[in-house]
Amino acid sequence: MEMIGKSYPYVVVYIRPLFKVKTKVIDNDLNPIWNQTFELIAEDKETQSLILDVFDEDVGQDKRLGIAKLKLIELEAKTPKEVEVRLFPSLDMLKIKDKKDRGTLTVKEQLAALEAEKMILEERKKLKAAGVIGIG
Repeated sequence: MEMIGKSYPYVVVYIRPLFKVKTKVIDNDLNPIWNQTFELIAEDKETQSLILDVFDEDVGQDKRLGIAKLKLIELEAKTPKEVEVRLFPSLDMLKIKDKKDRGTLTVKEQLAALEAEKMILEERKKLKAAGVIGIG
């Protein structure tokens, strides 16, 4: 948040840093609602995480407001759900000296994504059963 209480926040979302997506910037809002949907590819749901990096758009250089990591394994493939994640100044917990509250983000897993994941898992099972792909 700016010193005068204004913020123009946006979020950079990614699983792998090579494939980042960015929300729209919400003008002058300390409690923004983006209501945007993104499709991201995860290779290994058990080891990978969704990174949510929140910035304040500014003249010159944008300022990081906070960052959060959500383990993909915490998102179930059976039911859509909302997950609230706390923002920190860094993902490296050993470097955090600043204890101030940076807020939270609410992430909602969409049913369409869950259905697509179920279809992919079923197709992989068929391919494994047919011997086309190896066990893993």
